[in-house]
Amino acid sequence: MRIFIVLLLLTVSTTTALGQFGEPYRRAKVVLKSGEQLNGEGKFKNKGYKFKENEMAKPETIPYAHIDYLSITDNNLEKRVYRFYQFNGRKKYVKLELVIPGDKLELYVDQYNVNSTTSGGFSIGQTVTKFYLKKPEDPKPIYMGPYDPIVNQLKERVLEYFQDCPSLIEKVENKDFRMRDGLYQIVEYYNENCGG
Repeated sequence: MRIFIVLLLLTVSTTTALGQFGEPYRRAKVVLKSGEQLNGEGKFKNKGYKFKENEMAKPETIPYAHIDYLSITDNNLEKRVYRFYQFNGRKKYVKLELVIPGDKLELYVDQYNVNSTTSGGFSIGQTVTKFYLKKPEDPKPIYMGPYDPIVNQLKERVLEYFQDCPSLIEKVENKDFRMRDGLYQIVEYYNENCGG
């Protein structure tokens, strides 16, 4: 029983510590819709991107409505590009990562972690990836959804969206492209073989 209490206290204190410090500042380039470019470091917040030019500078919050895109250097020194969109008339902006750029089609993802507790009290972490597609004529990315093995609407949405590329539809129906692998191969195939 004592071990359980000690583990519980450690978990609570770790969660509290992470809640206090939150997301760290990361190297970033912010490109505003005005064309101005800002270099420094920042982090995502609900109301905007908290940005400062250097460690000593006072941070300012840039509303997502003013940002064209931002490029962040993550812990593995990889650059990640993000854009911000509003959906379904909501005020809140959704942060989408551009994972495959393209002249014909772009792939964006909204990725986050979910923790669920099993009946035995164990916590299981899972990454949820929601897919969005954007053609040049689309004002904003089109929501395709996540891959869900139980209620999989992703395949139906993909088949409907890619009506302009019969060879891609055939590959999906023949299971050359499987939804459980995400839309990465599908978007690369479309950019190389389809579209006008």
